[in-house]
Amino acid sequence: MRLGLIGYIRILVAALVITSPLVMAASLDPAALPGIWKGSIGWQPVVACFNRSDTHGAEGSYYYLKHLVPISVGFDASNKTIKEADGVWEVELAAGSDTLTGSWKKKKDDAVGVPVALTRAGVADPKACGSDAFVALLEAPTAPRVVTGPRNDFNGHGYRTLSGVNQATIQILLPGAAADAINRDLRQFIDDSPATVAEYNARRRNDLSTRGFVMDDETTVAPSFWLGRYLSINFYSWAAGMGQSGISSHDLTWDLVTGKRVDLWGWFGAKGTPGADDSATMPAPLLAKFVKPGDIPAGDDNCTANYTGAVLFRISLTATGMAFNQWATGDGCDIGFTADFDALLPFMTPGGRAAVKAMMDSSR
Repeated sequence: MRLGLIGYIRILVAALVITSPLVMAASLDPAALPGIWKGSIGWQPVVACFNRSDTHGAEGSYYYLKHLVPISVGFDASNKTIKEADGVWEVELAAGSDTLTGSWKKKKDDAVGVPVALTRAGVADPKACGSDAFVALLEAPTAPRVVTGPRNDFNGHGYRTLSGVNQATIQILLPGAAADAINRDLRQFIDDSPATVAEYNARRRNDLSTRGFVMDDETTVAPSFWLGRYLSINFYSWAAGMGQSGISSHDLTWDLVTGKRVDLWGWFGAKGTPGADDSATMPAPLLAKFVKPGDIPAGDDNCTANYTGAVLFRISLTATGMAFNQWATGDGCDIGFTADFDALLPFMTPGGRAAVKAMMDSSR
């Protein structure tokens, strides 16, 4: 999500500026940069900060006053280029000067770039990124808590990503009461209450003070199925600083006619687990049909639980049926399969069969 937002900002900036000639940057001394810097990238006012790191030289962040979203920056190995996720700065700082000048480019080898002009504000500070001079605007009551991204499309259907306070969701771009109800439900996936915002501000300030950049979770939200009356959305997150145990991915489904959440496991007479209703213990008849104990790999006794119903399966819609997958744990035991609707109908409740037959009819 963060890369998409930064890219969106870049498009706005590029539209407003006239590119400048290539600047041949001299080698920079990272030790000369710690502090707060104010100026512009193109015509857009920015505030930048650099911390002094004994292990990584100078690390920092900057934000556009128009957006107030910190973007992390650091040096490449040559000490000639300041790099960020989707661009590079080729800048120079004359000896004894407090003015950083050069250009921002999408790629290092681009011939032209957007002008960069920054002047140090105040004294050098090895922990500048955590100071009030950099953070105060980000924490102001008027600072945006939730940022709306540009329009995206999925199979011809429009939506926007909403992100903020280290969380994300989407807004579907459809008229009507059902869509409004779904959007209200989706908005609840971002908690921007005063207590949550205060907690996030404190953690962000600590990140900026100690690292020079914000270590948010990796988070993406996007439709995974959108056909007829049903919409499924995948919520993916990887907690910052965590390994595999910090990964979460769920597909949740809504009815575009009623505006209500749909528990797909309910179509089989089962119930999704609280907080993740795409996961459940597979009903015995369905398990017996599609998962055979005889398929257990020879010598892999530790995989038995995966074949006997003791491990949760995740459920999701496909264009012609449904997919069932266990969560990958890296032990080689997780299994998954897909089945078309005709094969699944005998295992469904009357309500599930009615819903699926309606889907099949609408797709013909």
